Amino acid sequence: MSATVTPALFARMKAMVAALLQDLRISHSSCPVGARVALLVYAHSSNYRIRFQDFHSSHQLLRAVYSLVQARSTQRGRLAAAMRFVARNVFKRARPTSLGRKVAIFFSSGDSQAIEGIDKTLLQMEALSIIPIVVTFRQVPEVVKALEVNGMFKYIQLSNDDDSQDIEKLWDPVSRCTICFDACQPGDCVTGTVPNPLRLHMDLSVLVDSSFSSPFSLAGMVSNYLSTVLDGLKISPNPEHPENTTRVSLFQTGSHIWTSMLPNAFRSGSSRHDSFRKGPFRVWLHPPQIQTGHEAANPGSRGAQDSCAPTGACFGMDNGKRLPS
Repeated sequence: MSATVTPALFARMKAMVAALLQDLRISHSSCPVGARVALLVYAHSSNYRIRFQDFHSSHQLLRAVYSLVQARSTQRGRLAAAMRFVARNVFKRARPTSLGRKVAIFFSSGDSQAIEGIDKTLLQMEALSIIPIVVTFRQVPEVVKALEVNGMFKYIQLSNDDDSQDIEKLWDPVSRCTICFDACQPGDCVTGTVPNPLRLHMDLSVLVDSSFSSPFSLAGMVSNYLSTVLDGLKISPNPEHPENTTRVSLFQTGSHIWTSMLPNAFRSGSSRHDSFRKGPFRVWLHPPQIQTGHEAANPGSRGAQDSCAPTGACFGMDNGKRLPS
């Protein structure tokens, strides 16, 4: 810790870290579910105290946080250097996930910080999709200005003498609006507009039940749901080379599986894209029957039970084709 961090400030920092971790679901493996936590201390250089792979339970992690002992230093804190270390080393091997979030929270006394090059460092963090939050106990105008490069970057100044509102001031901007931020329901967390549509590198396949037991209302519900989903996604104009966009396929099931849209046929700006958003949709009261050669040659041989009776519902786009059996 730098020379400007008193034992009282260090205790407050530990209490705030513990409070933020209290309700987090800690990841038990390398799977992209839950949070992984690393903790570093910095002055002239940055040093690990907890690495991502060290703890897989909240109880053990919190116990390690509370047991931290302050290591005093005669040197001033180098906030910009600590940010560079985090960007280049801590998040070097982030888990592969489309909706994961990389958040770096920096606690600083605010006094005599070496912040040379912080503008360039924050641009690098933005390029790496890292969200920094700076928590200080004194105003640092240069840091405030530098964080304006991105609306998700945050600067929080706490009272230097009164710790009664520390957790309250941190909870909304840090926990609710950053760590647990939901881009689909931003609420009052953002003052600007949330990027829409989202650029997600993924394949989305939707399977719709169109069996006889499906209620008639299913067609309208599914069409409304899928239209909403597509409005919020950046659909690939070239499905063979998606490049951080989404490919979509839609299937309907009954006695057979029918394809309504295939990934290589569903493109942004295509006629299928527009018609899917605007309609019209073909609504069947039960899946279309597939004729055998004999039935096609002798249409009268099919019984009345094969007619389109109002017993179920499904929908699909015109010109859908059946998958080969």
